Amino acid sequence: MVISCGFCGALDPRLETGDLVLATSVRDEGGDQIEAPSASLETARRALSGLRVFEGQILCTTSVAATPAEKLALGSSGAIALDMETHPIARAAGHAGIPWLAVRAVIDPASSTLPSFVVEPQRGYVAPALLHALSGPRRAMEIVRIAAQARRAGRSLREAIHRLIEAQP
Repeated sequence: MVISCGFCGALDPRLETGDLVLATSVRDEGGDQIEAPSASLETARRALSGLRVFEGQILCTTSVAATPAEKLALGSSGAIALDMETHPIARAAGHAGIPWLAVRAVIDPASSTLPSFVVEPQRGYVAPALLHALSGPRRAMEIVRIAAQARRAGRSLREAIHRLIEAQP
């Protein structure tokens, strides 16, 4: 089984930092939708029981949705979260005849705004984050907030991965 795991942004306002999203399907920006294998979902549901998990569609985008307005517009499609990797992973697994599963941890809720430097692809994000933080106290606090959100999401994801691995035959 291929398990696509990582972080995502929330499109559904119910999702909070650290919540897990179990993909029932994944769709790309062109509308190509891939359903998650039912057996994989059943295994994941059992393994993740007791954790704060939301099931639904993940929208795979090629750009970051940084503002609540952008997330609201994307959420009107019915997807509950977005990432940039799951669709090609699911497609490749499907073509290879390998069952797949996607679990993502929310870093940024639908109501949050990401700093401008995360919108454009960078070779690395440390220098842009430092420059952003040095440009003023409010911006420094944005970096502190995002770091705390990433730690919380990371803890949730680590627990989910541990449980999913243990649940495999």
